[in-house]
Amino acid sequence: MIRHLLTLIWNRKQRNLLLLLELIAAFLILFGVFGFVLYNLDKYRTPLGFETENVWQASLFMTDEPDSLTRAAVKKQLLINLRQVPEIAAVCFGNPVTPFSGSTWTSTSDDNGYEISAELVAGDEDYAQTFGLNVLEGRWFTEEDQNAKYSSLVINKRMRDTYWKDTSVIGKVIQWNGDARIIGVVEHFKYQGEFSDENNLIFSYFPDHSSEMPTLIMRLKPGYDPSVEVQISNIIRQTTKDWKFTIKNLENQRIQNSRQYWVPIVAFLSICGFLVFNVALGLFGVLVYNIKKRRAEIGLRKAIGAHPSVILSQFIWEILILTTISVIVGLFFAIQFPLMDVFDVDPGVYARAILFSALVIYSLVLICTIYPSRQAAMVLPANALHEE
Repeated sequence: MIRHLLTLIWNRKQRNLLLLLELIAAFLILFGVFGFVLYNLDKYRTPLGFETENVWQASLFMTDEPDSLTRAAVKKQLLINLRQVPEIAAVCFGNPVTPFSGSTWTSTSDDNGYEISAELVAGDEDYAQTFGLNVLEGRWFTEEDQNAKYSSLVINKRMRDTYWKDTSVIGKVIQWNGDARIIGVVEHFKYQGEFSDENNLIFSYFPDHSSEMPTLIMRLKPGYDPSVEVQISNIIRQTTKDWKFTIKNLENQRIQNSRQYWVPIVAFLSICGFLVFNVALGLFGVLVYNIKKRRAEIGLRKAIGAHPSVILSQFIWEILILTTISVIVGLFFAIQFPLMDVFDVDPGVYARAILFSALVIYSLVLICTIYPSRQAAMVLPANALHEE
């Protein structure tokens, strides 16, 4: 039967060529769109690892005139004043590498006999509490770490799994800008955004009064009075005197950061849906036309005893074989991307994109084929032969 159907398809190769090219193009476009969407959704499914709701961030532009001790004293007084506000649940200082800021601080070291590469974030004693970080192992920084023999580090789970997956890292001393000891492991911290990759990350400890930490982070209690924002702004202004500052809502920054990814995802899916709709219309029209042109063939087969179910299955199998050919051709081009490593993408993303594209194509073809095929199966032999 398959051989017979292939012969029929080959005999109508000129009529089927356009349909074949249309299905190949649809498959490749679907593959590209699904690959892009799946790649970004995989990153989106990885948790941020920190809280953004009710979190505010103030970037302080400290003057250069006072010495570091003066700046440290001002910052310490600022923390005291802010902690007296009932609506503030936690407050801390960090360096400019903060969530959604666009800043990146990376470093690489081979002092341990192998290369260690990581992104760096500086935090104080209250950083984990303010952001709601999940400490999986060990602990977060405390004031005692100021006088510790080694500088203290906290790493993320990804870094632990990358370099020390099968060993305990708590208390491990490594060479990182001198002797440093790992005291804790946090689960996640994707500070670049929900659609960013989670890379190896190291938190370095700086005391809350350090003059090198110009970013103030505050987490307010749920249901806080919006007027407290004005109060916080006044406290910062009165405490820092002539320091300039800007305050931003971290949740708004998260939404704004994610929007630049959601817009193209929705746009590509919309274009893809429009493409599928047009392909369906074209496919339906071509099938109806082809079946009308083959009424004499259908009438002759039914006249010699062919059952309607045989006619129905013939047309469905013909288009399925044609679809399979187009998918195989499209697959040849699609697999070149993982084989040639065109993009730095997990091969699993390509595999799922191929699978989803094939499922959509086959579903589309079946939906568009059933009605014309049923119409062909209902043709009366006498009418078909009389028309011929």
